[in-house]
Amino acid sequence: MTTTDPIAALPAVDLLPVSPLCEIRVAFDPAMLVYETPGGLRIDAIASGGTVRGPRLDAEVLAGGGDWLTVPPDGIARMDVRATFRTPDGAVLHYTSTGRISLGDDARQRFLAGETVHGDEVHGRAAPLFETAAEPYRWLNGVLAVGRVVALSLRHIRYQLFVVD
Repeated sequence: MTTTDPIAALPAVDLLPVSPLCEIRVAFDPAMLVYETPGGLRIDAIASGGTVRGPRLDAEVLAGGGDWLTVPPDGIARMDVRATFRTPDGAVLHYTSTGRISLGDDARQRFLAGETVHGDEVHGRAAPLFETAAEPYRWLNGVLAVGRVVALSLRHIRYQLFVVD
């Protein structure tokens, strides 16, 4: 009797199809908190504002959201993002994201010293979700998106989002 391994029967995927959604730029309030906890270094970065620009989404990042980052002893930062966006036509979008950011020792020290590190020295990936009742943007409720960090500092973050098609 021959049995087929169901995992081996899955088709190979060499490339996951994605299309650009937007680029998000967020400025952080300079009064952020950086402190140690038993779980690692915590960085509470509150958004002071920002922009969302792209081929499929434009909006303003409203002040008050933020990124509550945890950097445990393994050095891989855990993102916990909450934000509110307002589109040019007045629609309000709720945005959440988790993710991971890995920095080499040199980049981590420069980041903690207040410098900006860029995509070639940071490996940051995000898994964002949207929620809205605004009809023109309801399609975002069903979007599976991925993001990559392209610039990061204690003053701001910039990342690009892509829709998984």
